[in-house]
Amino acid sequence: RVGGNETPPRVNTSNIIITDVMASNGVIHAIDTVLSIPGNIVEQLQNSPNFSTLLSLASPLSTVASILTNSADVTLFAPSNAAFASLPQALVANITKPENKDVLQYILTYHVLGFKQKTQDILGSRITRVTANGLSVPIDARAEPILVHQSAITYADGVSSNGLIHAVDRVLIPPC
Repeated sequence: RVGGNETPPRVNTSNIIITDVMASNGVIHAIDTVLSIPGNIVEQLQNSPNFSTLLSLASPLSTVASILTNSADVTLFAPSNAAFASLPQALVANITKPENKDVLQYILTYHVLGFKQKTQDILGSRITRVTANGLSVPIDARAEPILVHQSAITYADGVSSNGLIHAVDRVLIPPC
């Protein structure tokens, strides 16, 4: 992942410290750490403070945690902390009760596809995809930003060892 708009610019978690060194066969950008192979989706989310709410909600749910850690070729539409904070407090209080664990799992599995869905493969299209909870989610990639359900993808195609992460600005609430 290249974050050229960040300060300092980054590649994954490495800072770009020297840019645009011209070579006979390309351009060199020096970074301050060695790039490593990305971890699984959960490990990638743990590297960003923007997804702590998602991680805290998903971790105790064995089905969700297993899918994000062990399944190959999955796509996660990852709501940010701000997305969870914008939900009505009564809803959050209700879905986080121990007796409503199945409801929370149902909501979180609505954020997961059982294959890698690259945004470049759907640009210009309006499609539906079946999620891990069995419901279809609409995706509108006809304009920027790409919308999943009614949520905008704010960062697309984050790579992990077992799939892709698309950050979204709203929690996807499945149809009742």
